[in-house]
Amino acid sequence: RALPPMGRREGTRLELLVVDGCNLPLSLQLRDDGQRLVSHVDGRKEDWSMLLAATAGEEPRPFSRALVLFDGHSATGRVLADRTVELGSAVSASATANGQTADDAIVLLVARHHAGQGASARELTAHEALARLRGSREEQAQSRPSRWYVVRRTGGGERAYARLWRRLGLVRVEACAALLPVTASLRAQALVDAAHLAAAGAGGFVAVDEREAEPLRMVVATDDVLLARRVMDAGGASLTWRQLRALCGCD
Repeated sequence: RALPPMGRREGTRLELLVVDGCNLPLSLQLRDDGQRLVSHVDGRKEDWSMLLAATAGEEPRPFSRALVLFDGHSATGRVLADRTVELGSAVSASATANGQTADDAIVLLVARHHAGQGASARELTAHEALARLRGSREEQAQSRPSRWYVVRRTGGGERAYARLWRRLGLVRVEACAALLPVTASLRAQALVDAAHLAAAGAGGFVAVDEREAEPLRMVVATDDVLLARRVMDAGGASLTWRQLRALCGCD
């Protein structure tokens, strides 16, 4: 099956949000009266078709469109087969085909969206990243920030900072996390995360890269730490389930 077209970039918005249907607590319900993407976490049921529709589509939504991708070998993937299910005007769900894994398909999409971009990075300390995230009033007022940050665990601190590593998705050495202030809720969350890194002394166990936001085209939501690293190595950004919920205004 052909990959979805990249589409035209509109203004400063991001082109595509890809949601990893295999590594997040989501299920696709296909019924005669319609289809919905839902989650069941801690006894709560949430309609993610509606939540994602609030993030993708016409401005002022931050993404032009959203795609929920399932592995073709998964139970949902076998039900979907070669269909693309529309969950909203700018939100769809599909599955991989021809033996391709969802991880490989997602990384290929990231590479296509960022081909030739050559994302530049500048290494910072956690304290410097926190100061830049706080920024000036002018930076805070922008609809899209000029910078974002990749945090990579370099080793150590397994026991002392275990809770922080779980919070950020840095549960193993070389795992990556994004501080991506593209909405007010994600910016607030990034400020808290950076403050924890700077204040707790955990900054000595991570490397922080500052990246320019302008070349960023695609964001992937996943709790797979290996996929998150591959996405950011290819030039994209990755959000955890916790960050995706913040993006959609759940918390």
